Amino acid sequence: MRSVLTALLAFGLPLLLPAQEGDVENPYTSAEDIAAGSRIFRSHCAVCHAIDGSGGQGSDLTSGEFRHGSSTEAIYENIGEGIPGTEMPATFFRGKQLWQLVAYVRSLSEAPQSVADLGDASRGQSLFEGKGGCRNCHQVNGEGARSGPELTYIGGQRSAADLRASLLRPNERVLPKDYTVSAATNSGQKISGRRLNEDSFSIQLIDTNENLVSLSKQDVSDFSIDKTSSMPAMGGMFNEQEMEDLLAYLVTLQRKGNLQ
Repeated sequence: MRSVLTALLAFGLPLLLPAQEGDVENPYTSAEDIAAGSRIFRSHCAVCHAIDGSGGQGSDLTSGEFRHGSSTEAIYENIGEGIPGTEMPATFFRGKQLWQLVAYVRSLSEAPQSVADLGDASRGQSLFEGKGGCRNCHQVNGEGARSGPELTYIGGQRSAADLRASLLRPNERVLPKDYTVSAATNSGQKISGRRLNEDSFSIQLIDTNENLVSLSKQDVSDFSIDKTSSMPAMGGMFNEQEMEDLLAYLVTLQRKGNLQ
C-alpha cells in the first residue's frame, strides 16, 4: 500500500483516502504545509486572486464554496488541471506542493465575513437601485446597463473587503477588461466604450450605446486606452451605515448552491 501511495504522489495524482462525507483527505495540512502553500499562492496565484485570496480577475477564495466544486478533491483537480472555459489555467505543481496549495486555499475560508457582519441587504438594494444610481452602469440578473461590469455574481467573486475598496477607491485596481477604449477608424468614425477583449488583430468593446463592437486594428487610425475607472468614489455619496448596507447587498449577489 505504501508503494502505491508513493507512486501516486510522485505523479501528482489525488490520494483517494477515506474522509468524512465521501471527500478525499489531504495528507499535507500542517502549519508548515499551509505556510508552504501560502508562498506558492503568493508567487503564482495572487496576481488573479489577490494577495489575500479575496479575488479580482479570479474568484474570491475566502468563502470556501466554489462553483466548480468545493470538495478537497475538486479543488485539487481544478488547481492542477485548470478549469476549461475559464481563465483558470492548469498549474505545473504536482504531488506534495499541490496538496500544500490546496491546504492554503482551504485555510482562506476558516473565518469568512458573512452578510450578518455587515449592514441590511434590503436597504442596500434600495440604495443600489436608487440613491447610488448603480443600475445606470451595472447589470444584475439582466436588469440595468452594461457600460460597467456585470454584478450578477459579484458576491461570489469578490470579498466584502475587496468590494469596499472598489467602492471607496475605484482606481486602485481596474481589470484590463474594464479599461475605457477610444478609437477612430480610417473612415473617421469615433468609437469609445468598455474594453472586453483584445488580441493582436482586433479589439472588442461595449460602446456608449451598449452595442457590442469588434474592430479590426488595421481599420483603426487612432487608438488609446484609459486604465482608470469610470466609476466615481462612493465615499462622499454614502454615509458609513449606507456603505455597510450596500456591501451587504453586493455580498448576496452569488450563484445559488455552489457559489464560485
